[in-house]
Amino acid sequence: MGIQLNGGNCSSFIAVPADVIDKHLASASGIYIKVLLAVIRLNAVDSKKLSKLLAVPESDVKEAVGYWKANGVLDESPSSQKFSEAPAAAEKTPKRRTQPIAMTPEDISAATVEEQSEHDPQIKFLLCTSECLYGRPLTSAEQKGLVYIHEYMGLPADVIIMAVEYCISIEKPHFNYIQKMCAQWADDEINTHTRAEAAIKQLSSYKSREGMVRSAFGIQERALTAANKKYINQWFDDGFDIEMIKIAYERTVDRINKVSFPYINKILQSWKENGIFAPTDLTTKESPRSYQKGQKPDASYDLDEFERLGFHVPK
Repeated sequence: MGIQLNGGNCSSFIAVPADVIDKHLASASGIYIKVLLAVIRLNAVDSKKLSKLLAVPESDVKEAVGYWKANGVLDESPSSQKFSEAPAAAEKTPKRRTQPIAMTPEDISAATVEEQSEHDPQIKFLLCTSECLYGRPLTSAEQKGLVYIHEYMGLPADVIIMAVEYCISIEKPHFNYIQKMCAQWADDEINTHTRAEAAIKQLSSYKSREGMVRSAFGIQERALTAANKKYINQWFDDGFDIEMIKIAYERTVDRINKVSFPYINKILQSWKENGIFAPTDLTTKESPRSYQKGQKPDASYDLDEFERLGFHVPK
């Protein structure tokens, strides 16, 4: 049975290109879809008017319009905005890297970059938007690097732009860092706008976690190791907040006179097993004897096991 739209309160309908639904509905962000529908309704692109209509920043409107132009849905004609019957260039199917690519960005010639930016709307969109994010013209090496990520890692232009924007926001705008991040995304099949949004949200969460722990532990001057970061994420994922992590840290320093992530982890895992997740739990579930500074704790964790792990535990 077919679906019919109730037009009782509508004076007209608008047509949406089939390619938008078939190829972009799952991957394009909500704001991109909203901007496209508004453009269709107005039959024109006026970034200020669209920004006011949708109550979103004008920069978001321009980014969305650039996305649809790059994918051939919007006409590039400045005098009117018509919709293409089909995309100017077929959307690339994201592909997963299964092995390292022998080619490097340096193997891409400047002429190749120029030619691709003229004939491939995705490349043009990628380079132009990246320049806007950097606030300056891209160097030749940066241009080659971005083309390399798109062509040989298989990431769509909008996903690469999200990676570039994130790296700039954390003050790591260098191409080597961006390339490494994009290579990991390609391996993990983070190749749609939605997946990239989720990945960035997770990365931001991890950065916040690491910052809180570094501050609580007083280790701002040195970088965290991969093992340190793994412990930190495990603690938060297990349900501990920074207050409980700091208490475990203080007990560790009081006991062995140094910061030890494995030691802290052992305390937290013992608390987890005993359902201790808040400071109030320490007085009701850990031990009838309170733990005070300058005293040794009547710990629920196994100090003998710490010694077996190689830690010196003062008696």
